[in-house]
Amino acid sequence: DGDRLKQVVLNLLSNATKFTQGGEVEVRTELESETGTHHVIKVSVRDTGIGIPEAAQLKLFKRFSQVDSSTTRNYGGTGLGLAISKQLVELMSGTMGVTSMPGEGSTFWFTAVLEKAEILREEVRRLPSALCPMLVVSPNSSTRNVLTGCLQAWGAEVTGAADEREAQIYVNAHSTVTAVVSLPFPEHNLVAMEAILEFITASVSKVRFWIILCPISFVRRIRDLVAEMAESFDAKGNMLAAHAARAIVILSQPVRQGVLYDCLTQLSSDGVYRRRSFDSNADDAQTDKLRVRRRSRRQHSEETMPVVDEVSKPDDKDRHRMTDMLAGVRISTVPMIKALSFKVLVAEDSEANQIALKRMLIKHGVDVTVVADGSEAVDLVVKRGVRFNLAFFDLNMPIMGGVEALHSIRQANVEMPVIAISASVGDAQFQRLIEEGFSVVTTKPLSE
Repeated sequence: DGDRLKQVVLNLLSNATKFTQGGEVEVRTELESETGTHHVIKVSVRDTGIGIPEAAQLKLFKRFSQVDSSTTRNYGGTGLGLAISKQLVELMSGTMGVTSMPGEGSTFWFTAVLEKAEILREEVRRLPSALCPMLVVSPNSSTRNVLTGCLQAWGAEVTGAADEREAQIYVNAHSTVTAVVSLPFPEHNLVAMEAILEFITASVSKVRFWIILCPISFVRRIRDLVAEMAESFDAKGNMLAAHAARAIVILSQPVRQGVLYDCLTQLSSDGVYRRRSFDSNADDAQTDKLRVRRRSRRQHSEETMPVVDEVSKPDDKDRHRMTDMLAGVRISTVPMIKALSFKVLVAEDSEANQIALKRMLIKHGVDVTVVADGSEAVDLVVKRGVRFNLAFFDLNMPIMGGVEALHSIRQANVEMPVIAISASVGDAQFQRLIEEGFSVVTTKPLSE
């Protein structure tokens, strides 16, 4: 059952990202065994999170059970996900287990017995020899190995470098046609990226094709820095380096294999990369259009402020679609001297869900504020007096969940439509949440 397997993988990934504050989460799939008619596939999700004591691992797969009481308080959750996942795996003749050390992370794995499918003719991807030799630079060994392995599978001659020093030594000693540089994931700034960016500046004219992979939130900033690099070379009269800097391709990571392959083949044939709609730059363009529209609205002498009158409740089948969520918001307008945008507050503890929700909402032309738990939402709305036209509250968050946050806001006599979001909601819970005061109850994952 493909849908159930996807559900299990998503649950393991959700747990891994929730309990991993720094480091990485890796998904690995491998063939464990096979017969004449079936494959046994093993899927592992490894993280570098808080880890689990051996004694606590025995109760992980029991319903409503977590490592200790602080887990629910600090990270949220009901303790049902792993139990349900294990049951689904066993119904498909598989097994599930975990290996973990406190402070070092965990690896959750499961096996699945799958029927052998008819052998389909696969697309053979081969990179032109004109792109080689290639250099992959990444301080993260997993990222470096994945990129190197991918390029080698496409027939490329590839060398890996762990940092800017190794990369500089290699470029100085060897002819290098293409460099793929994966920038590290900094917490809040570009300090961790500076050394590798300095290497690119020093070597920009020594390598013909450059591809920089960076966190999606830094794509625009890195693009600006590369533009400044080109202008600096221009001012110094180094036209060759300036041209090379302007030809640098910047992609968000993790990058899809299809995007990377398409980018490389375009570079080899045309010397430039024309971004397609699947690239993050399409989102940048859409965001720019929204900003232009909002800016043009501000130029009118009499502006309006959107005011939410009511949030209609979509049908069950539409509870996961953002378009239907927002279509149910009935808005009236109040004349204002100065334009005020439609403001939405999102309280969600998962960083991946934060990014997804924010991007979907921005596409609808709203201003979005994101907080990590209910207490931060209450602080903004009640203590600081910040007003929002609409809010999305995750039900299970550390420190303060969505229901408790809603109660605090209602007790402060703040009227604001709030949409509850949860991984799963039964009919009884749905009705109870509506009675608690939520305008709409929806389930993850939300789609556009």
